[in-house]
Amino acid sequence: MKILSITSGYPDKEYRVKKIFAHEQNKEFQKQGCEINVINLGATTNITENFEGIDVLKVKKSGNNLLKIFKNIQLIKKHLKSKKFNLVLFNGLAANQYFYLKYFKSITRKTAIIVHGTDGMLEKSWLKNYLKRRFLKKVDYIFPVSHYTDTLVAHLEKRTDKSAKKSKVVYNGINPSKFSDVLNISKEELKKEFGIKKETFVILTVCDLIERKGIDILIKAVAHFSKKNKDFLHIIIGKGDKKASLIEQAKQLNIIENIKFIDYIEKDEELVKYYKLADVYSMLSKTTYNKPATEGFGISYIEASYLGVPVIGGNNGGTTTAVQHNFTGFLVDPYSEQSYKDVSNYLNLLKNNREEYNRLSKNGIFMVEKEFTWKKNVEKILKLIKS
Repeated sequence: MKILSITSGYPDKEYRVKKIFAHEQNKEFQKQGCEINVINLGATTNITENFEGIDVLKVKKSGNNLLKIFKNIQLIKKHLKSKKFNLVLFNGLAANQYFYLKYFKSITRKTAIIVHGTDGMLEKSWLKNYLKRRFLKKVDYIFPVSHYTDTLVAHLEKRTDKSAKKSKVVYNGINPSKFSDVLNISKEELKKEFGIKKETFVILTVCDLIERKGIDILIKAVAHFSKKNKDFLHIIIGKGDKKASLIEQAKQLNIIENIKFIDYIEKDEELVKYYKLADVYSMLSKTTYNKPATEGFGISYIEASYLGVPVIGGNNGGTTTAVQHNFTGFLVDPYSEQSYKDVSNYLNLLKNNREEYNRLSKNGIFMVEKEFTWKKNVEKILKLIKS
């Protein structure tokens, strides 16, 4: 099957993080015998490059500028040279995609879109909402990444019985091979490698340091946890506009010595070591409506679960798919004034109850292997398209 993947960002040699999940999904399409081409509509320059065996055409971001869109379509036509595809797969929903859709439908048998979360929310602009609805009406398949995201899409598109038939939830996934190097290494060995005492209880967070991720609540929870536990380390990996205030908050709560901020880890083989050495993974995502933003799924939770690390998340958005309460971890209400105490109580439970810890750990591994891999994701998409 020949597939053209359309994104608004794609990893490259300089910045590997941007839309890395789209690349991992495309690599799985390749493994299953598909021919993949990628067009990145959100680039800063027009250039063609090959990233880890996949050809990518970078096209300058157009916004809703019709002249720029017309020029981009001419560039894409020249690049593809009348090539035909079995599927054009849009990875993410944007209003301006509607203006590209007529051309892409002319070179493919089927069109589909993966909706991730925030992109499926209603916006303040009636024009953007209208264009998104038109786009969703014209594509053949809609693949929300969680049941929560599917609800967002249903609200956005004003779903009918007819339109409901083409919307199929297809979970995001992980690539198990990404973790193969650490599966047989113990937490103790990795803690020793990073200069952490084996008795130290490690809490991990990996995300953008922005308001919506709820890291301020988590730091408050860790401070509450520290009243009974002195030997712990909270590792926070990520960058964002809230970093300075989070550092100041940790200082005010007298736990700055127990928190390690890391801006960015380039290599996956290094990042997965932090997942494996962690005792708990936590991120308390919230949904905001002004400006619209949400956690449509939460891949970092299932990455932790795959390595047997219990997770703590916010009880809203797609997190409720990635974290199964009392099965792979715990969900708390990030809007509650008592949420930090709830997190602290769960941290105490996981530190002191080994039987409960092991139960959640085993369940997490089982759940991810059964439902949340890119192999499962791609198999479902191909089955739906072929049928």
